[in-house]
Amino acid sequence: MLLTLAMALAQEPATVLVEGNVRKVELLGAEGTFTPPGEVPAGRYLVLTTWAEGPPFVAGRVTLVADEIVTLRCDDAFALCLPVRTPGATWEGNQVCPTGDSLVRFEGDALKAVLVGEGDKAFGAGPVDVGTYKIWAEWVEGEPELAGLVRIRDGEEVIVRCAQAFAICKATEATCTAGRIRE
Repeated sequence: MLLTLAMALAQEPATVLVEGNVRKVELLGAEGTFTPPGEVPAGRYLVLTTWAEGPPFVAGRVTLVADEIVTLRCDDAFALCLPVRTPGATWEGNQVCPTGDSLVRFEGDALKAVLVGEGDKAFGAGPVDVGTYKIWAEWVEGEPELAGLVRIRDGEEVIVRCAQAFAICKATEATCTAGRIRE
């Protein structure tokens, strides 16, 4: 009975929307290839994008859960599509998350990573003001270096992943905080 229930839940689609200056987005996974916007079966997908010119290439990865709404926020300057999850129902254009606290979480192998904004205002993991930040990372203790940029929007929790192998940090996923701070 549990297996039947799990199979039924796995067949429920997610709704995938696309935002940004991308020409075409395709999701490629074990379930097949899908072209959003629209319903896509739950599962893990590579995000293939085609910008103004050129062939499609991998601009991210997304795991879709049944009955969720995911917006792929695509940006040609960073050549990536960031999944933003919207709990609940209605889509209201660029208003991705309800107004609320914004958070940042760091993952990866940097010894230390911080966000630095205008006026050298710095944030580590946890609550953060809305804005665009430089990401500074330490791969070697005491030797910080600029490793990326990130834009934090109202009501989002953004995961920033740092990889020493590429000496880069970038946002890999954003979810709505639904107006509450999580420790």
